[in-house]
Amino acid sequence: MKPATFDKMTYLVIIAAGVFYIFISCCIFEMRPNSFDEFGYWIQAKIFSEGSFYIKANNFSYIFIEPHIVYERGILFSKYFPGFSLLLAGAIKLGLAFVLNPILMCLSLFFVYRLSKDLTNEKNAAIIILLGAFVPYSFGYAASLFAQPLILFISTAGIWAFYEYLKQSQKKNLFYIGIFAALGFLTRPVETACFLFPILIGLVHYHGVRKSLVPILITTTLAIIGIGLVISYNSYQLGKFSLTTYGSHINTELHILGKWQDVFRQFFSNFNRFFYFLFYDQFLLLIGLPAFLLFMLGLYKVFRTKYLYVLFLHIFLIVFIYTFHSKDGWPQYGSRYWFAFWGSFLLICSLGWPVLQQLTSWLGISGKWQKVLALILITCQLVYLYTSIPQTLERYQFRVQMMSNAKHNMIKTCPEQSLVFLIWHTPDPVIDRERFIEDMLLKQNLGSDRKRLIIGPYKEESLQDPKLMRRITFALKKNPGFKICPYKVDYR
Repeated sequence: MKPATFDKMTYLVIIAAGVFYIFISCCIFEMRPNSFDEFGYWIQAKIFSEGSFYIKANNFSYIFIEPHIVYERGILFSKYFPGFSLLLAGAIKLGLAFVLNPILMCLSLFFVYRLSKDLTNEKNAAIIILLGAFVPYSFGYAASLFAQPLILFISTAGIWAFYEYLKQSQKKNLFYIGIFAALGFLTRPVETACFLFPILIGLVHYHGVRKSLVPILITTTLAIIGIGLVISYNSYQLGKFSLTTYGSHINTELHILGKWQDVFRQFFSNFNRFFYFLFYDQFLLLIGLPAFLLFMLGLYKVFRTKYLYVLFLHIFLIVFIYTFHSKDGWPQYGSRYWFAFWGSFLLICSLGWPVLQQLTSWLGISGKWQKVLALILITCQLVYLYTSIPQTLERYQFRVQMMSNAKHNMIKTCPEQSLVFLIWHTPDPVIDRERFIEDMLLKQNLGSDRKRLIIGPYKEESLQDPKLMRRITFALKKNPGFKICPYKVDYR
């Protein structure tokens, strides 16, 4: 098959994946944020789209503040870095808010294909896109309003620009790296540093220490501009110099877990969550293993080829940083924080195909049987996709429906002009694990039409807490005509 044919087929697969992501975003997730984090980005994007940086608090009291929303100096704004929200604000203006992340994910797959094609060949690159585009890990975040698809695009495109620079030594690629890094520092600085630092090491390795000064200066100058912009934004919002918008609320002292077994427990917890989303469920792990096998074989190629260590370092730094973490800082747990290296993971998987071919040749397996083995591996992965996709979509639909039921029941229970006191009540362990109550807290308190004000969730016995009751009394005074309405969340 001609290389151009592989190109066309792969681009069609990426477009089909994009349509699938948009379908989930619009028809399953109902074109709205479904978690605290997504709401934080969404509300700030709405603020930006209206030409402002914050909302004036007016009669709000701090007990109405949403999770991940900062209350400072009488104003409200999202705690998150502004990069993704600025981009989302532009998408809101164009009516494309819920298409933004699917587009970013497809662009990431495009750069993975281009780079994989350069590192191996068109066939290997096409196979890895087919296997990587439709796993739950890809489409779950691509259809969301998290910032992770943007940082994945930035990291993947930045690494692609680095390898283009190694091929052609064109300075424009250094500018691309710097621009991507600047946008990354405006979005998620930690993950940005994890892809930029290996690239800087690669530039020193390629040029030598003295000759690398100019390329590094070009790249880092643009990155530093991004850092300066984000510090300026944070300081403006808080009215004082600050590296983050929530710097006054966290303890940034580095905390290395007390015992080495705790460190390894944290790592394996993240590792398990990463592959839980990658393979979705335990019984699917065995037929999902070809991707992991290809990754391990690809590492052999990485350590035997110049400059490919950049891919491994990108993955290693993110895993390392999210194992050794700030004591009271960002909630650095779970597979979502590893999504930034998903492009590097797929690239290393693509490197595993030629290694697998060499290994089978060394074992005396003929070319005909090599093709049969490859076909078996691809079939296993496709069977996994066929099995996991409907399961995952059903899980998403179940969650959205349960939360919709809870909201409907709340409206029936508590009339307008109610201060709704959410009581944590999840007797069903499945519901408790899914944390459906999150959606209840995407509340109307930051909107202009506040028919109900919602606080919580709290345990039922919290109603006897004098300190909490004083805060509720204060809130009622600030909002005349409102009456407290205790509501035990009902998902049925």
